[in-house]
Amino acid sequence: MTTNDKDIIQVMREDAEKGFRLLMKSYKEPLYWHIRRLVVSHDDAQDAAQETFIRIFRSFGQYSEANSLRAWLFLIATNEALRLLGRQKSATMLSLDDVTADMLSAKADTATEAEAEQANKARMEQSQKILALREKYYVEYSKFLTQRQIERAYELEQQVMRRLARHHHRQGSTAGTRNHRRISRTR
Repeated sequence: MTTNDKDIIQVMREDAEKGFRLLMKSYKEPLYWHIRRLVVSHDDAQDAAQETFIRIFRSFGQYSEANSLRAWLFLIATNEALRLLGRQKSATMLSLDDVTADMLSAKADTATEAEAEQANKARMEQSQKILALREKYYVEYSKFLTQRQIERAYELEQQVMRRLARHHHRQGSTAGTRNHRRISRTR
């Protein structure tokens, strides 16, 4: 723990508002950039950073000086970024579920095998990018999170990916049935 962190803790315990201003001064930028690397968007990073500092202020009484202040702060920031990403993925899944059957059938009728192949190739490239990004973040996460916390973050990601895969599978099954009917009609 740095002397600066010790000073912040001491002032927070004596005068919460003054200590919090000192904490903000020291950690506002590093926490923002940490969150920004996770959520990418500036607006999302600002929202998550604001929520992070609210959580820090509310739960400072639970902080144990046996732990590093920096690690504790970054853990809260990471959890808030993951919470934001989880909400965004949930919202995306809801909007995908709202797609009408007419839109799906129109897309299925106009899709050619070349377009399907191109879409599969794009998905594969996207998957490769995601894997590379996950490896990069694993290295960063391992600097301040425990192995269990990293595993939990990946478990949440896998749950969301399974939901998306089921959704896409249902869309694909429906589109395949329609294509089969269309081919049968033309014979």
